[in-house]
Amino acid sequence: MGNIETEVKVPVESNPLDGLAEPGVRLVRPRHFEENWVLDFEDGRLQRSGSLLRIRRAEDRGTLTFKGPPLTHPQLKAREEVETEVRHPERALAIFERLGLRPIYRYQKYRTEYRVHFPSGAVLSVMFDETPMGNFLELEGDEAGIQEFLQRFHLWEKPLLRASYPTLYAEFCRAQGRPFGDMLFEEGGV
Repeated sequence: MGNIETEVKVPVESNPLDGLAEPGVRLVRPRHFEENWVLDFEDGRLQRSGSLLRIRRAEDRGTLTFKGPPLTHPQLKAREEVETEVRHPERALAIFERLGLRPIYRYQKYRTEYRVHFPSGAVLSVMFDETPMGNFLELEGDEAGIQEFLQRFHLWEKPLLRASYPTLYAEFCRAQGRPFGDMLFEEGGV
C-alpha cells in the first residue's frame, strides 16, 4: 500500500506565499509548467472505481501516479497514493497505450511548490497552481496543519474543495456554458 495523501484545494486570486520572507516558509520548486495525462481502460473501470492513473511531465522530469478511491474524511480529500519518477513520460504513455490504457483527459497548469513549517510543529506542502480556470492553493498535510495555514493566511472563509481538477473543470465549463474538454492554456500560456 502507498502513502495516504490528505489534501484540499482553495481557490485564490493570487499567491499568498509569493515573496514571503518567513523562516517557516521555504520555496521547494519555483514556478514551472506541468502537463498531465489521466489514463483509463476503454471500459472506464479506473474512473468508475474512483481511482486515477496519471502521467505528469514537468520540465525534464516525469512522474507516474496512482491514486486509489477516496477514503472517508469529513473535510479533506484522503486517498492512497503511489508515485514514482519516470525518465521519459511520453514513452511511459506509449507503453500504457499498448497495454490498453488510453489518455481520457489532459490538463495543464503552472505550479510553484513550498514547504511550510509552523511553530506548532505542523508541516505542510503548499502548491500554488495557475490553471486555465483560475488559481488554487493545494494544501497537503494533516487537518491541523491545514487549519493552521488557513488561519495564518486569512483564508478560513474560502471554500475547501476536495474535487480533482478534471471535476472542477467540468463544473467550470458547465457554469460558462461551454462543452467540457481538456483543460489547456490557449497558445502562449500564462
